[in-house]
Amino acid sequence: MEDCIDSIIQKASSLIEHGQNGRGLNMFQMLSDQHPQESKIWLQYALALDKLAMEEEAIPKYKKALELGLSKEDERIALICLASSYRNVGQIHSALETIEQACEKYRQDVAAHCFYSLILIDDNKPTQAVKTLGGLLLNEVEAQKFDGFFQALSDKFDDL
Repeated sequence: MEDCIDSIIQKASSLIEHGQNGRGLNMFQMLSDQHPQESKIWLQYALALDKLAMEEEAIPKYKKALELGLSKEDERIALICLASSYRNVGQIHSALETIEQACEKYRQDVAAHCFYSLILIDDNKPTQAVKTLGGLLLNEVEAQKFDGFFQALSDKFDDL
């Protein structure tokens, strides 16, 4: 049964990839109706909607997938994409709550912190956004690459 679901998900995604959006989305709708407790269906459905710039429709699907429970990697993807969708529809408070949850749960995740900084900018917090990105850069790049300026930069970002 698992292979059958995966096969239908792949087929629906392929249809969307090839411009047959209606058919692909109908397949996702059918799958979610037939298997309402399958979190990966809800996640893939949300991702397909998101890809089609249908964030309003994707948001409840992401929430349903998270509610049902996902693998660690799928949960990470769902949280980041949900936050991004909230951001794209102007729900900044929800975007911040969601991305902060992702950053807390996946502390070393570079993508989560990058999205966090974008959402901070939308929330009129550019200093905090720069501090987030600067800290991320300092943590991800070897200190010697800063050619003697690592500590100075670290201090400057800490002072923001």
